[in-house]
Amino acid sequence: MHVSQPESSPSANSSFPRLASVAFTLPSLLALSLLACSGGSSDAPVVTFTDATPAVPDASNIAYDAAPCPDMVCDGLCVDTTSDPLNCGACGAMCASAGQICTGSTPCECPADFVPSEIGGGGFDQVQAQSGVLIAFTAVFSSTLDVTAVVYDLTLELDTEYDLADGIGTLSAPAAAAGYDFDISTYTAHTAYGATAGTIVFDNICADGASGTMTNVTFSEVAALTNPAPAEGGCTMSYDSLSFNIGMCPDNASAAGPGSGK
Repeated sequence: MHVSQPESSPSANSSFPRLASVAFTLPSLLALSLLACSGGSSDAPVVTFTDATPAVPDASNIAYDAAPCPDMVCDGLCVDTTSDPLNCGACGAMCASAGQICTGSTPCECPADFVPSEIGGGGFDQVQAQSGVLIAFTAVFSSTLDVTAVVYDLTLELDTEYDLADGIGTLSAPAAAAGYDFDISTYTAHTAYGATAGTIVFDNICADGASGTMTNVTFSEVAALTNPAPAEGGCTMSYDSLSFNIGMCPDNASAAGPGSGK
């Protein structure tokens, strides 16, 4: 006898792995034998009901496609309703946004503010050139791996105040972003944020890094770090002041571009 288990749910964005759960039942079997006999002088068929007791198979003969799941089956998928943002506490009970965290019941919770007041310099800084801009980002390891990034280019003026809201819509310079619970295998964050309000001032920029300050910054949840479309009902974080020093530039900014004025 072969019993198939419900499939495990695939990961959602992002990042949202669902665990499997299932309980199966063995139906009661009623064997009906219809025997046509011509015994004696009667031509009428004889109907015999055999063993109306539910048949219980030998468990040692049951083959499983997968280990039984300890949680709940939702739409044929095995999910852990204590952590699944699509089925939080019950099947179909969704968190308000994909970036929220399921803690076993709705309403779900937003991640605690995780951007450090001093960004960078921890040994995990990197600068990458993408689509005509430079992205300086750094990682912070706590219970999760969190990242913060500053988008800039070498034409920006030093000691000049820029509005962060101007760049986030197209990820053009200058802009800032952050990601909570970053998955290095997929390069996605459980919760992605873009700086939708606030100002940024650079005191140094070069091809290998950037430093400066951000003031009155609001990070709002977006669809993804690479897709800054606002998430409806998403999470937000607000900071009065943040300083950043990501990567490494000469102290006199002599390696900076035209915006350095040096």
